[in-house]
Amino acid sequence: MEVIMFSMRGHSRKLCRLRLMEGFKMRKKFLLLITLLIGIPLAFSMTWAERMVSPRADVGSHVPGEVVVGFRPDATEDQIKTIVSSMGGEVTGKNNLPRTKIRKIRLPSTTQSVLDEAINTLKTKTAVRYAEPNRIIWLHGKGDPLIYQQWAYYDVGADWISPPTSTTVPLVAVIDTGVDSTHPDLVDKIIKGRDFINADDNPMDDYGHGTHVSGIITAKVNNGYGIAGISPKSQVLAIKAISSQGYGSDFDIAQALTYAADYSGVKVINMSLGGGYSDTQYDAVYYAVVTKNKLLVASAGNSNSPTPDYPAGFADSVTYPEFTNRVLAVGAHGTDHCKPSWSNYGTWVSITAPGVSVLSTVPPHMDPFGAGFGEWSGTSMAAPHVSAAAALAWLKYPSYKNTQIAQLIMTKHAGLWDPLLRNDACWPDDESTFERLDILHIMEQAYYEDDVECGGKGSIWGYAMDAETGEPLAGAKAIAKLGSQVVGTEIVSYIGTLTNFKDDTVTDADYGLFGLLTKSGSISLQFEKENYAKPTFKNINVDPCDQSYAGRIPVPPNKGKYWLVITWDTDYPDALYDSYLTVPEYGYIDPYWDSGTLTAPPYAKVLWDSDDPYDFGNRKSSEVIRIKTTTSGDYFYYIWDYMNLEGSTSWYDSRIKAYIYKWDSSTATQKLVKTYTPPPGGSGQYWDICLINGNTITDLNSLTDGDE
Repeated sequence: MEVIMFSMRGHSRKLCRLRLMEGFKMRKKFLLLITLLIGIPLAFSMTWAERMVSPRADVGSHVPGEVVVGFRPDATEDQIKTIVSSMGGEVTGKNNLPRTKIRKIRLPSTTQSVLDEAINTLKTKTAVRYAEPNRIIWLHGKGDPLIYQQWAYYDVGADWISPPTSTTVPLVAVIDTGVDSTHPDLVDKIIKGRDFINADDNPMDDYGHGTHVSGIITAKVNNGYGIAGISPKSQVLAIKAISSQGYGSDFDIAQALTYAADYSGVKVINMSLGGGYSDTQYDAVYYAVVTKNKLLVASAGNSNSPTPDYPAGFADSVTYPEFTNRVLAVGAHGTDHCKPSWSNYGTWVSITAPGVSVLSTVPPHMDPFGAGFGEWSGTSMAAPHVSAAAALAWLKYPSYKNTQIAQLIMTKHAGLWDPLLRNDACWPDDESTFERLDILHIMEQAYYEDDVECGGKGSIWGYAMDAETGEPLAGAKAIAKLGSQVVGTEIVSYIGTLTNFKDDTVTDADYGLFGLLTKSGSISLQFEKENYAKPTFKNINVDPCDQSYAGRIPVPPNKGKYWLVITWDTDYPDALYDSYLTVPEYGYIDPYWDSGTLTAPPYAKVLWDSDDPYDFGNRKSSEVIRIKTTTSGDYFYYIWDYMNLEGSTSWYDSRIKAYIYKWDSSTATQKLVKTYTPPPGGSGQYWDICLINGNTITDLNSLTDGDE
């Protein structure tokens, strides 16, 4: 490698510029080729099940142009070097184990034929035990990978809510086909109740319906798998009263209702089922909701009829005044908030909730892909949204009676900002007054009803990324503070979704996207994740009802010594940025020609190239340099816009920022010590950010076209 001696003023950027101009041409051609190759397949959207099986199908199964070779333990370094050199390769990583000397080799070409030929040749060498592609291994990050496909979760405002802390968690009884308690997203969330079909105490689901209902209520959150339940602190008492054929008897239903009413801790009973009136059912419902003060939530039915199904029909307070605010009848709506063709309706309906193509848990053997998820439709899917809302409300108001919780749900609805349209095309123009479920209104009433607009609340959104990998900072907790008061929290998901908090429409979904409801004012935003830095970003101005953008937030793990990060707006098309660091006694490192290494001089590395066509998500709008240890002298950190070159003004439109993290030996953690934005009113192809000398950082923050 060519060594370049430099000082701040004496270092010339001409050499790297000349070398990279030719490289730029090659990169542009390569990017165009990749676009032509993968652009058409990516134009087609995949189903949720396909995403579970192959979440990033465009990336491929291995790193292009790389081979991992296991040499025998007695192979010498000279033998290894000779073998690698003979195929034009380069050793880029090694790991010596007792039985094998493992080497990562970069080949001179990324074509599959060159890779196959290299592997076949290596396998013929006596010093080689094995040779194989450098396969890509996908980890299960925390968060819920399918949450961004749960339109219903966002439609009811669950994304804006953090469940209240309470020592008493309401238990929701689900009278249905049973529940698959072994489902990965429901493990430890299900209490096995009674099976009244098979007369035993193992209410396993043999139809799928009860498992789907239960997932909507209480699927695990932030567990790296599947979906998120609306009331994740709740448990479900599984009671089987419906057979594998999809039906049960009045007697079985009555037994199940009595069992649920007598079970200690049950507050809510969900019944996503229905039929004609019977006295047997009436007596059981009376015992549950009047004698035992449970709240019964029942699906309205799928007959496109104003005639009540039961037990939901007991919500008709004119016919059954004894059940007023004790039974809730739940209709269904779609993404347009209109009635689907099949949902029952009428003045006896209490509330409507999402019921069209609702994604939730099913027994894995009922999922063609084996993952255990499916999209189902029906008022059966609408009812558990309301049951979960009731459980959340009871967490916040533990002293409330069933009638008070029901009243909350029916009156604190979405109609204040987004009333249902009753024009006979969307909903029948009858005398009904029910509206759409809104959990945010139930839990944060001041947001809707204070004299201050939006209750004096707005939201903060942005992207949170792991600065070491570029992956979403899934599982991290985002905390908004006004002064010392915590005014909002959010768990970062692997793929997050942003919604309009007035009508609950989804406005965006992306890797590491977060959004949290907070009070208005000058807000501080902090991120917390075990073994990571805990940066705080101050003075984020939040206005009532507005959504304030916090940017793309990089957070490194607690590893020394410096982390130098740039981020800019997603998919910004009018600039191409590269990060540079000149290192004393070494020269420069950059994403393309020499990215450096952390295990030998320069002990600094550019972790990825934002132009890499195989990258995605946050890595397309960021670059990171890690300095593991420093030597004597100045480290010069700057950015080059190699698309626009001289006179570039892209720095402002792209909203690029630079972040400097530094190791704090007193706390053994990384600290955010500097943030930079380009100086206003300037132009130039280079953004000179800072000098680093030992523990001292000298600000430069200037734009220039100069090569010196």
